[in-house]
Amino acid sequence: MERARVALDSLERLAIQDIRASWLDADRARAQVRAREETVALQRELLRVAEIRYRVGTGTALAVAQAQRDLLGSELSLREATVRFRQANTDLLLQSGTLLLHRAIDSPGQEPLHNL
Repeated sequence: MERARVALDSLERLAIQDIRASWLDADRARAQVRAREETVALQRELLRVAEIRYRVGTGTALAVAQAQRDLLGSELSLREATVRFRQANTDLLLQSGTLLLHRAIDSPGQEPLHNL
């Protein structure tokens, strides 16, 4: 009986550790999304400036094309960061045992067992 309790305590500590690691991953991914959003905003502004300079004759079409390329690259990076965040968030919900509840899926065994 004591061995079973020790084993359960160990499993509980491991589960808590996994949940904390998943939370840190999701938090890190969320911060990356915010940073990428700021990068996209900056790249849009740089493109706007390059287009204005081209229109008034002080810039080149090459500079505009490079700014468009950089904007596209940063938008792609934002999408990738968003996917990583969603994956990390899903993993956090899975580790915490709330994924089905979060998705509004009823399943058997939602009530905890007290007779161990």
